Amino acid sequence: MYRSLLTCLLGLLLLATAANAGRFEVVASTAEADATLQSYTLCPAPDGKGQMMVMNFRRDQFILAVNLQTGEVRQHSLEPGQAWAITTGPDGKVYLGTSLSPGALLLRYDPAKDEVEPLARAEGEVILAWLGFSPDGTLYGGTYPSTSLVRYRGGKLENLGPMAPGQTHNMFGAIPASGKVYSGIGMKEESVVEYDPKTGQKRNLWPEAWKTTHAARVYLGADGLVYAYPAIETEASKGMALRVNADGSVSEIPRNKMVLQAMGCYPKSAAARPLLEDGSRITEVTRERIVITPAEGGEPRTLMLKYRGAVKPIFGFGFGPDGKIYGSSKPAVLFSFDPGNDRFEDLLEVSPHKAGQVYRKLASGGKVYMGSYTHAMFHVYDPAKPTERARTIGPVGGEQDRPVDMALGEDGRIYIASLPGYGKVDGALSIFHPEEERFENFVGVIPQHGVNALALDERRDRVYLGTHNVRGVGTEPLETDAVVAEWDRTTQKVLRSVQPVPGEKVIVALIVLEDGTLCGQTAGGYWFGIDPKTFAVKFTKKLAGRSPTLVRVVKDPEKGVLYGMAGGAIWKAPLQAPEQAELLDRYEGSPGGSTHYGVEIDSQGRLYFSDGRDLVRWTP
Repeated sequence: MYRSLLTCLLGLLLLATAANAGRFEVVASTAEADATLQSYTLCPAPDGKGQMMVMNFRRDQFILAVNLQTGEVRQHSLEPGQAWAITTGPDGKVYLGTSLSPGALLLRYDPAKDEVEPLARAEGEVILAWLGFSPDGTLYGGTYPSTSLVRYRGGKLENLGPMAPGQTHNMFGAIPASGKVYSGIGMKEESVVEYDPKTGQKRNLWPEAWKTTHAARVYLGADGLVYAYPAIETEASKGMALRVNADGSVSEIPRNKMVLQAMGCYPKSAAARPLLEDGSRITEVTRERIVITPAEGGEPRTLMLKYRGAVKPIFGFGFGPDGKIYGSSKPAVLFSFDPGNDRFEDLLEVSPHKAGQVYRKLASGGKVYMGSYTHAMFHVYDPAKPTERARTIGPVGGEQDRPVDMALGEDGRIYIASLPGYGKVDGALSIFHPEEERFENFVGVIPQHGVNALALDERRDRVYLGTHNVRGVGTEPLETDAVVAEWDRTTQKVLRSVQPVPGEKVIVALIVLEDGTLCGQTAGGYWFGIDPKTFAVKFTKKLAGRSPTLVRVVKDPEKGVLYGMAGGAIWKAPLQAPEQAELLDRYEGSPGGSTHYGVEIDSQGRLYFSDGRDLVRWTP
């Protein structure tokens, strides 16, 4: 009944706005992207002859089961889950731990049946990050966000509790012959925790001077000993690692003395060269092929992998200096779209290296600048040199992680709003100087808040900043409401601040109007205005629904209107009376407001936004 009533109300709302309705069209779609191999494991082939490799493509939400004798490839989709952890059990079956939607699941792949079956859910957890079997056949795993250790036996998944209360990531693990479990912990404070299943006791092995925020890397060496090393070195830990000896004692050793993994989980590492039962050795594993070298030498055998890559959703986009739209999927594969001739071009070969996701794209000096996760890396692409790969300038700095918004100043400088790095609580306003490729960082400009949105007022020499209650990964979200602050470019200080909408935790967009009025949008779908003289809230108005996480408000000066998106709907407001925002049109391709990113406006007044893999255009 409730759903029927809601449908009727939405229908009446659409009829009321039909006179304003424009035309929606999907003008481009992201192409099938190269898969991103994360890890793999070996298991017996189902016919008992030889072995199989099961390969985990986490970001692509599928696994491949490859028969190493015949080269046959079988692909299994795990959508909407992403397999993060992978290991082979004593029963010859492959166990998988998932992340994100629909939560932390334990799955099992049976080579004999060629099926993936769900076993259990780690309640309250988002990621089942690693898995490993103890000598007695018990399966253990580590989780996010509680750093819990889980145990699977007798068909039941048991949560043994956090290995490091107050931390978030139990990301890496190893179980030697002793049966004790070793977890690599982060992201607030790096550590390695030993768990004794016989007594339930826990012991932190990590030297105090080695602590950073990232999770310590832990693995089982080919010699049966546990090794651990820091994700980011300190002065004290530089070049050093830990080894857990057979008697349980811990030694600090030079990192170059670590023994390679017993099984190569990460295919790009030197450890990814396991010995097969017939004495041959796997010498290369990529998303395209597996290379096997015979034990007696001779010509290596190459298995070419044939499968369907995943189609990645659009994550962000913006106009370049040539009038084209430049966007990217997640992980970052660039594309361009020319509104003049509707030509879409895949820019896979020139996409930035090792960029998880690229946020805003901004044109300056004939180039496209973009910031990406992780470590707030900054990149530049030159459309005049279309065959050259985007160049990575370096990290923004200030221990930031996600450069979520950018604006271009009249002096050519780029202003960047960012969310802090793992375990950090202070976001930053950063200024990039293109001539020198130098960053200025103002960390903690709004203490304890992530900075999620910004807008420039050049005439008044102001930068306006909007906050996000979620700060660095591994920290607790703020309970306080989102803040908008006024930052003076001359004094480089915050002059005033205000909480524009009670109860709202995230400011997703800001824009300054000609008279100096500052307007913004919240994640909950509120539109607000702030008086530039008093910095008091002039108005608030609820829009059609929740706002996309990455959204912009754009203006059409010729028509004298502002445009934005909320709840899958386009709204507009007069420049002279922004409080009069009204629903304009609704895109039925995104029920519930699943649009990932919007909005941009071209020279003809047409709007662009993304819906999954599609780039959608709305023509008034």
